Amino acid sequence: PFPGGHPSHFHVSLAQGMSAWLKGEERWKDDFEYAQFLTAPENLRDYSLSEVQVYTSIIPVIHAIHAGSQKAFTEAVAGAVKAHKKHFGRGARSKQGTSVLAIHASCAAAIGVQRGLLFEVESSYAPRWLVEGVQP
Repeated sequence: PFPGGHPSHFHVSLAQGMSAWLKGEERWKDDFEYAQFLTAPENLRDYSLSEVQVYTSIIPVIHAIHAGSQKAFTEAVAGAVKAHKKHFGRGARSKQGTSVLAIHASCAAAIGVQRGLLFEVESSYAPRWLVEGVQP
């Protein structure tokens, strides 16, 4: 759910960046850069920093996939899982269904695996069966 029922500009910019990247359009980097600008601590209005980091933490994953860097990919996926855990790992949010899986991190990691990178992160938030698409 979005504050006021509408997605913020950072959600739109992030979605546009993902769409552009998946289509091979060069503007994806600009869209991601704008999403990061909008989510800088001094620009946040309706969201907490930990909440936006759940979303923006996939940006380094996409950059690593684009570069084909295994090391950067593993580090970025681990960072995205940590961002999820930081936001959803304790308190009332930890009891919500949205806290169980790091969906954004897992989906970005799955794209990396589909493009030939190895999934090297061990976490119940991003289980191997989900990222690699194999039965547990």
